[in-house]
Parts: sequence; structure tokens; C-alpha cells
Amino acid sequence: MQLRLLGPVRAELGGRAVNLGVRMQRFVLAVLALEANRLVTTERLVDLTWPADPPRTARRIIHSQVSRLRATLAAASANAPDGTGAPAGAAGPVTIRGDGPGYVLDCPADRIDVHRFTGLLSRAQHTDDDRIRLELLDEALALWQGPFLAGTASEATRTLLGGHLAEARLGAVEDRLAALLRQGDHLRVLDEARRLAAEHPDRQRLVGHLMLALHGVGRTVEALGVYRQAKERFADEFGLDPPAELRQLETAILRDDRDPAPAADRRSGTARCRPAQLPTDVPGFTGRVGQLA
Repeated sequence: MQLRLLGPVRAELGGRAVNLGVRMQRFVLAVLALEANRLVTTERLVDLTWPADPPRTARRIIHSQVSRLRATLAAASANAPDGTGAPAGAAGPVTIRGDGPGYVLDCPADRIDVHRFTGLLSRAQHTDDDRIRLELLDEALALWQGPFLAGTASEATRTLLGGHLAEARLGAVEDRLAALLRQGDHLRVLDEARRLAAEHPDRQRLVGHLMLALHGVGRTVEALGVYRQAKERFADEFGLDPPAELRQLETAILRDDRDPAPAADRRSGTARCRPAQLPTDVPGFTGRVGQLA
């Protein structure tokens, strides 16, 4: 069984969708999948499901949702294509077991898209081969089928649980564009960099990628215009000069340097390391959901 959280919460077995039930059931499964093979306390499930005012029967409701999920997962495994309770090549069925104060989802991490995503990013960050890096980044980014936990949780809860994933996704997009620029594929980068820089004008790497792409296709005047717009934005909104890397990039473009890319985006003997994600939540920590959000 494959579990998907990068978009609507879904489960697939043998190429067929598994009906995960109502919204609350899907959310409980998602929280357990984020902490696969680790304990998630009932109190944490209650806090995340009802951030403001949980009902008196909250623990009983969570227990009921877990029981239904167990039945759903068991039925899906029993009807797997090979009749053994697991599809060919799988390590076994996905199960939920009680463990003291909470529950554990027993599932290989590589069968959950979130964990595959962070694993692929880690591999991409530790290779010096841009061809391999691009393959890994493309595979990682293809796992996203929409906003994290789309239609399953509130925006505040999705940010609390997956804000680091959204940041990692943008970082992966920036790394992918940097690799394409190093390969001289400026035209391929141009449209995507323009769109992303407009959506995220405060991300200096995206602005720099757009400048490099424009310069690389012979539109140097436009590249310098992008810098001037960024400079005005930083001055008007923050009272600051543009970051040093953008200033150095403008100077390099004016000088028509052979390799104007910022040093951090140039190929080197050592792969540039970027954190794939923030540390996971502390198992068992309860309360203060509003403050954390």
C-alpha cells in the first residue's frame, strides 16, 4: 500500500484507490503516517483534531476513528491482488497498533510520499553529478499532487504539520533551476523562473535565477531591470539594500563574467548541503497548539 499526503490524503493498493472514509479518519491516518513507525499519543491526535475546544468525548472519538481505519486497512490488505495481504514486492500490510498512550502506524517509510520526498532531496543534495541531481529532484517534485493534506485539515494545521515541507519543496525547485542553469539551459529556466519570482518576490535565489536566465538568452537589459525592481522592493518594504549575492550578481552581469552565478550555485567538488526538513515534532508534546501555530 502507498500512502499519499502531498496533495489530497489517499491510499493506493495494487493501482486501485482505497476508500479511507470521512475527513477525520483521513486526517488521523495522515498524522500517524507523518510519524510512521513512531508513537503518536492520543492527546496529540486530540490537540491536532480540535485545536481550540475538544469535546468531552474526544478520546473516544479518536479511538473510534482508529478502529475504523484498522478495519479499512485490513480489508484492503485482504483483497490485495496476490491474495496474500500485500501487493507483489511489498514488505507486508500497513497496520495501526496500540502502544501505551497512543498508536503507531507500522509502514515502511518509502511507501509514504512525504518520506520518499525528503529521502530523494537528501540524495540530491549529496551528489555532485547534475544529471543525477536533476533526476532525483524531478522525481521528488513529481510526488506533489496539490497542497499538503489538501481538503483534510485547516490551513493553520497544514502549516503547523507541513510548513517545513512547503519550504523544502521551494528549495528543491530552486536547486533544480540552478542545476539547469549550470548546464546552460537558460531558455528552459526562463518561463518557470519568471513565474516563481513573481509568486515569491522575497526569495532572492529565484530572483537571481531569473536574472541569470535572461542574461543567458541575451536579454541582459531585462536582467538588470529585474535587479532594479528587486532593489526598489527591498528599499520600499524593508528599508534595506538587496542581499549581497544579488548585488554581486548584478556586478558580474555588468562585467559580462563568464560564470556570473552566485558561488553557492556553482558546481564544486563538495555538494552544497541544505536541510531537507526541520526536526519532527516531539512525540507526546501536548497543548499550546494555538501558540505553536
